[in-house]
Amino acid sequence: MQKFLIYTGLIALAVVLILVIGLVAAWPVMWIVNYLFAPSALLAVFGTPTLGYWKAYWLFFFFGLAFKSSSSSSS
Repeated sequence: MQKFLIYTGLIALAVVLILVIGLVAAWPVMWIVNYLFAPSALLAVFGTPTLGYWKAYWLFFFFGLAFKSSSSSSS
């Protein structure tokens, strides 16, 4: 029973850690899109003058899925 609780706690910690890392990584995406790109381009592409935090999070998530390399190199 004690091993079950330890493994359950480790799995829960891993899930929370992955979510926190994803949320922290979304902030630079939001900053780059809002302050480095021209606001007129944002209005034309997204229909909004600025990109919100949650839109930046999903943008980061989907671009990560789309452009992640799935090949492995052997040396």
